[in-house]
Amino acid sequence: WSIGKPVIPVNNYDDKHDDAAEVRNVVERIIRREVDGKSPYNINFPVCWLAFELSLRKMSKSTMTYAECVELAKRCNISKEDLPNCLWFLHHRTGTIRYYGSVKELEDIIIIRPSVISRAISELITSTFTLKNVNQSEIEQFQQLGLF
Repeated sequence: WSIGKPVIPVNNYDDKHDDAAEVRNVVERIIRREVDGKSPYNINFPVCWLAFELSLRKMSKSTMTYAECVELAKRCNISKEDLPNCLWFLHHRTGTIRYYGSVKELEDIIIIRPSVISRAISELITSTFTLKNVNQSEIEQFQQLGLF
């Protein structure tokens, strides 16, 4: 028995019997959601993408142009050809950024602080609509957190 092994309704401590070891193996694979020996929790990506993400997090602004993004990517050793893959990864896998390259009006904008979107929507809602049966502190809470 070792730390990290799940306790299941068989003799989980007996490694001498193949059935217990096999059941434990299957349960562990289910817990890790492994399919064909691969886990969705193991995500491989170039280390330069991590450097790029950390550089984005250090920036003080909320958005940047695609051209600015290309320059930053160059400094992180990401080619212009690989940048769309990196942006897709950071948008869909980590949620660090928002980039809508397939939307013509947004193809030149990388949102590096996604919270700016929810703040803008909250501001739009509270300044445009009349909120009935809501007190001022609830409006302020909504503006800050997007919640009532």
